Amino acid sequence: ERKKGNGILNSILKGGKLPEGHNIAVELWDFIPLNVIKEKGKYYSPYKTRYHQLSEMISKSSIKLIDTKIVHSLEEATEHFSEVVTRGEEGIIIKDPQAIWQDGTSRMQIKLKPTKEIDLRVISFVEGSGKNSDTFGSLLCTTEDGLLEVKVSGFTDEDRKKIWEEKEDWIGSIVSVKYNSLINSRNKNNSSLYLPRFVERRFDKDIADTMPR
Repeated sequence: ERKKGNGILNSILKGGKLPEGHNIAVELWDFIPLNVIKEKGKYYSPYKTRYHQLSEMISKSSIKLIDTKIVHSLEEATEHFSEVVTRGEEGIIIKDPQAIWQDGTSRMQIKLKPTKEIDLRVISFVEGSGKNSDTFGSLLCTTEDGLLEVKVSGFTDEDRKKIWEEKEDWIGSIVSVKYNSLINSRNKNNSSLYLPRFVERRFDKDIADTMPR
């Protein structure tokens, strides 16, 4: 999985070693001249042209192309997105075939990823650091049956200050949390969430979701 693979690669960058039984596989969907990247500029060759050139360049190598599907409408893209997520993958990126490459955020490609919501119970405050040292870092939340536990963040400075001023009232409260997928907790036997973000406090509920729910 990408998040596990990134963790291994980040460890290697810091001086670690590739775990026994692992190999590094290279999969690409684009290529940009190195001098353009170093200069943080733009590469005006259209994405469609770059993709075909890349296909020819790596046809006889061990490098693989990222799976690509041509779609002609948002409906087709959404259908493909559903197929990809059903297979257990993260999502897709819709790319304009005429898009140039530029350093920074592009308006000519759109990421589609699944997002879900869950209602959790707040059980404690996690200590903050830096600019949040006077308040808190995140809320430690759990499902009603205790089978899932996760640290939830994503607060504005204004919300963080208000929550901290009313912290006694927040312990035991129910909050709605947006997330991308269910994952196994690293250090515990229970489950956790990938990219959990605070949505709102649920004043209309006094019971959190359970894992079966």
